[in-house]
Amino acid sequence: MVLAEKVRGGNARAAARFISNIENKVPAAREVLTSIYCHTGKAHILGVTRPPGTGKSTLEDKFGQTFWEQGKTMGVVAVVPSRGSKIKE
Repeated sequence: MVLAEKVRGGNARAAARFISNIENKVPAAREVLTSIYCHTGKAHILGVTRPPGTGKSTLEDKFGQTFWEQGKTMGVVAVVPSRGSKIKE
């Protein structure tokens, strides 16, 4: 599980490859996620989805500010749907 080791070691290119694998639904990505999740301590995953202009970035900014004030850290992975995708209302 070389990719997982590189991600855990802080390798930015490996992390980018891992994120791409998740986005592209590469089956091995789930194995990598499983192998690194146990090393995240008390990490939480939160998904924020809403239409454009409804305050997602503002919400994430407030979360980040609050965590920073508490001495905690936060990472954000933002995914923009492809222009070809259809959103049903």
